[in-house]
Parts: sequence; C-alpha cells; structure tokens
Amino acid sequence: MLRRLMQAATAALGFAALAPAQVGVYAGVDQAVNHPVAAQLSGSVTNRAPLEWWTGDGNNATENALLRWVEGAGLVGASVVQTASGTIFGWPSDWIDVNGVIYGSDVALRQLYTVNPHTGLATPVNATGWSTTWANVMSLAHDPVNDRLFAVDLFRKQLLRIQRTTGAVTAVGSGTLAGYQQVKSLAYHAPSDTLYAVDNYTKRLLLLNPTTGAVTQSVLVQIALNRQFEDVMFFGNELYGSYAGTLNGNLDFTQLARIDLATGAVTPVSSIVPDCSAHTCLVRSLPEPAAWSKVSGPGAATFSDSTALAPTVTFSAPGTYVLALTVTTGTGPIVDTVTVISDGCPSDPAKTAPGFCGCGVPELDTDLDTLPDCIDNCPAAANVGQGDADGDGVGDVCDNCPAHANASQIDCDGDGAGDTCELANGTQLDLNGNGTPDSCEVVAGTVFCSGDGSAAACPCANFAAAGEGCRNSTGVGAKLRSLGGASVAADNSLLAVSQLPPNKAGILYMGSAQKNGGLGGALGDGLRCLAGLNRRFPVAQGGASGSFTRGGLVAAAGGLITVGSTWHFQVWYRDSSLPCGSQQNFTNALSLTFTP
Repeated sequence: MLRRLMQAATAALGFAALAPAQVGVYAGVDQAVNHPVAAQLSGSVTNRAPLEWWTGDGNNATENALLRWVEGAGLVGASVVQTASGTIFGWPSDWIDVNGVIYGSDVALRQLYTVNPHTGLATPVNATGWSTTWANVMSLAHDPVNDRLFAVDLFRKQLLRIQRTTGAVTAVGSGTLAGYQQVKSLAYHAPSDTLYAVDNYTKRLLLLNPTTGAVTQSVLVQIALNRQFEDVMFFGNELYGSYAGTLNGNLDFTQLARIDLATGAVTPVSSIVPDCSAHTCLVRSLPEPAAWSKVSGPGAATFSDSTALAPTVTFSAPGTYVLALTVTTGTGPIVDTVTVISDGCPSDPAKTAPGFCGCGVPELDTDLDTLPDCIDNCPAAANVGQGDADGDGVGDVCDNCPAHANASQIDCDGDGAGDTCELANGTQLDLNGNGTPDSCEVVAGTVFCSGDGSAAACPCANFAAAGEGCRNSTGVGAKLRSLGGASVAADNSLLAVSQLPPNKAGILYMGSAQKNGGLGGALGDGLRCLAGLNRRFPVAQGGASGSFTRGGLVAAAGGLITVGSTWHFQVWYRDSSLPCGSQQNFTNALSLTFTP
C-alpha cells in the first residue's frame, strides 16, 4: 500500500520548490461577549510555512525509500535510495543536512553517503564500508562550527566521530554509553556544544560531551507505551524526533514529536506517517510560531491554547481587551490585533464593566478630582486625598462639622455649621437631649411678653431680644421655650429655661391669665406676665450653664391642667444687682393649650 502511495505522490506533486510568499497575519474580527463567557478567536495566517519533515522506510527488505511528509497533504514524495548502479541503501539510520548536502548512514552497508532527495540517488563516501567493529551506526549529528560529524553505535554503546569527507571512524571516549541499551538517536546543540540522545530503555535524555564522550543524565522523557525515539535533531533550538510506534515488536508507524528539554514532555506535532519502518528524522520546515497575548485590558486573558490560531479566551475581569496574534518569521515578528469586549454590563450601553459605581450608574466626576461621585466623600469639591478626620464618610472639605462625626450633615438653622458641632461647642442647646438644637424644635406653645419692647417697658431700659425676658446681668435675657408636646394623656410637655445667670435659682410657675393683656408689668429687673390662678413648681438650679428643664407638668399641676385648658408659664429667677439693682428678673412668658 505504501509503495502505491509513494508512486502516486511522486507523480502528482513532484519535488519542485516554490519561492516563499510573504506571510500574512489576521487576528479576526472585533467582537463582544457577555462576561464571563469565553470568546472564540478566529486568527489565520496566509503563506505560512508547511510542516514538512523527511523520514525513511528502511528495513532492508521493502520500500527502502526517503519519504517527504507535509502536514495536511500527507506523503508528497518518495524516492528509493540507491546508487546509479542499483545498490540499495535499504537501512537508513539517519539523514542530516550539512550546508545543503544530505548525508546518510546505512546500517546494513556500514557506509556514509550523500543522497539526492529528489531522485534518491546515493553516492557513498566510504566505498568499502566500515569495519564490522562498527556494525550498527544508528544516528548522525553535525557540529557546523567545527565541522564535526558524530554518530553512535547501538551495539558497541560508543560515541563515534566520522570524517565527513572520507568516512573514517574514530571512537570518542571508551564505552561511555555502557548501561544505556537503546540509544538510537543523536543531535548536536550548538549553543551549549553538547550532544543530546534519548535512551529508549531508561527513557532518559542524555547529554554527551563531544570531546570526551562523558554522559550526563537529564530528565525522564515521557515516552508512551509501545513508542520509542528512533532519531532526534534540533530545529530552531528545540529538540524534535521520529516518534515511532511498534506492533508485535516491529516498527509500524511514526510521527514528528517535540521533546521539552526541561520537563521531558513529549508533544506530537504531526499526524502519523503510516506503514513504515522509520529510523530517521530530518525536519525541513515548521510553521512559523504563532502566539496570542494580551496587549491591554483590565484583567488577565487566559487562552485555551495560546499557540493555536483559533483558541477560546476568557477574562478575569470585564472590560475592553486588545489581543495580539504574533507570528515569528525569519525576518522578524508580524502582529495583528483584535478587540474583544467582555461586557460586564450588557444591559447598560454606556458601560462594559461595573466600574466604581455599578452597571446603570454613570462614572461622573463633578469636581474633576479623578474620583467618581459615587465613591467620592465630597463630590462637590476636589479632594484627592479623601481626608475624613471624624470618620463619618463625609470629606473634611465638605463636612459642616469636621471635628465630630455627623454623616447626616444636618444644619437645621442653615448657618453652615452642623448641628452636631453647634451642640458640642455650646453655641446651641439641646435641653431635651434629642440631638436637635432647641432653636430648631417645632413644638407647642406661644411666646408672649418678651423684653424686646413689644410688651411693657423693661424697668431700666434693659431691653433684650425677641423671645427673651428683659436683659439680665449676663447681657442677654433669659428664655423660656417649649420643647415638648401638650398632650394631657402623654404628659409630654417639656419647658426649657436658658440664658440664666450661672448658678442661680429659678421658679417655674403657671397662671390662668395673662397680666395686662399679655403686656405684663414691671417687677424687679423684668416683667411679670401672669395673672389669675397661680401654681408654683419646685425651685430649680440653673447651674454653670444657666439652664434647666421642667417636664411632667400635668402630673405636677395637681389636676389643674385638663384637656382644652390654656395655661401660661414664666420663670422668676435670682440675679446680681445688675442691671437695675433688684436682684431678681423674669423670663419671657409662654402659653400652652393642652390637648387629649
């Protein structure tokens, strides 16, 4: 069958060489996928070199030919190796290229020869053959710098040096391959000036010193069951070999495979050449290496096979990625790119990734400080450092109370100072302890009889502000305000007194009527504003702050306060001799109408 294939291939394709065309690279069309779905890439390379390698069918009985194998086309040429007189070189153990001349060694004839691969014409170098001492020369390796030709003798376990022009053989070292039963391969590695071989018995990669023959064991080669390496060679600084398969102990097929020098992993790179007893490996061309890589993108790009033209790729983060397909040629790399959007916000046409703000939320930066508003602790004013001394989540440059945590930023009086700071600094009072400055409380009650001149005149023209009593020794008038409710059932009324002179006593009292129609009358340094039935509450001390509160009025009034009744309240308090000399004064007055 193989002979018929050989004849057909030779007739159909011949061996004419074509000038290589310019390699072209195309990374495929731009695309978008929903994250984290994998994208299918579709790269292609035009005029890429074929994978072509030559092997031989040589058992000294049938075919005995040099075979040319091109991946994708199969067997494209075959020539029986023989001299002009018809002597067949039927057991080729290796072919190598030395400056464009193909040299071979024949096990049966024990000869070095050159061969025309297009015709199979063989020309012996040593016409008489080697002595029977070297009866199983299995491989060749060439050092191009020093023009040294090496071989191994399988049976003698010996590294050999062969004179290329005469075929003369010299042993290198003495028995250095003893213990390695199946060394049929040899390759010269120029960068390290080292010979490499594979022992099929121990499955070890061996490193041989070309001067002494000394052997160093390297990695285990991961040779599969019923497989062996018949020959190896370096191509592009990587080690390739004829990876032969056996059937019933006989060579039956082969394929080109790569051996990883660091790990010993074996990777087939061609399909199988069937029905041949192949001992040889001569790589003529390999496809220019192609590799995918990430050029840009927010995360990692993971390719199913970065050396394949059409792998799949997944992304660790959504966003826009630029991927490059690079093909390395003899004149340098050729690159094409493709853009892939891994869309993390498929329902948001403005975004491909949630970003800082999430899908559906624009990444606005109102203050242009590079921080989007959604995470900026002060989106209205630039603050790259995001300083937040009180840790309340509001940046210092925006915080209306940077010394005290106040995430709500409440400023009930709109003066630009947060309520928290005003209460902490004492510029506002919170006598009911509810966190809202008393001045901003909306509560029951009506203020009357103020010492601002709107009621009766203050005794010594000691007028004060609206909503206060006449001025006292502190320079302001004392205040009486309602900070609670007016429910009889809840008894939730709360009256607060402030701006008393420090550490002075005061008495809250209530009356059933307003004195002088609510205008009051002068008494002491202030205005007495209540008339009718009176009820006094216990004496209270204003303390250093000059303030106190009185709640539970319904209970304390002894039944006088009923639903629908209106009562008027005022505080009478002690003071110094200032400003009028009487040592007593009054707050403003306050009316409450009680509800159920």
